[in-house]
Amino acid sequence: MGYRSPPGGLLSSIVHPLIIGLSVPATLLAARRGRRDALLLLTFLLALRCALDTWNVVYYELPFLLALLAWESLSCRRPPVLSLAASVAVWLLLVEAPGRLTPDQMALIFAALALPSLLALGLAVYGRGLTIPAVLRRDFGRRSSAPAAAPISTV
Repeated sequence: MGYRSPPGGLLSSIVHPLIIGLSVPATLLAARRGRRDALLLLTFLLALRCALDTWNVVYYELPFLLALLAWESLSCRRPPVLSLAASVAVWLLLVEAPGRLTPDQMALIFAALALPSLLALGLAVYGRGLTIPAVLRRDFGRRSSAPAAAPISTV
């Protein structure tokens, strides 16, 4: 199928500095709003990098997926289902789809996945009074292998 050559010209020379330049004000805005979840902010910034880059290669998503996995593992009491879903989506779109879909179809699917994801991450990082919904932090029956702590005697 007719795949495109790498983008060139003015857009290509602006995008990489723009992605790097956005990280400073995005971080300052998160800090100003009192948000201290650095892994969630990193996940958002890496997802933004994937969405804004004019050229997409499968390894571009790896830092985003690792940051999402780290955040989800440390912040949620359930298995990392968002990381699994994102990994499957990246695999299907960037590894399996190139022989089956046209570049325009792949770009449309990527945008359809990336834009709602960026919106959800952005709201979680910057939204006033918004937190990650409790349903996303649910335990889903995962049990701790640690023994229950005995109460500490104060006498």
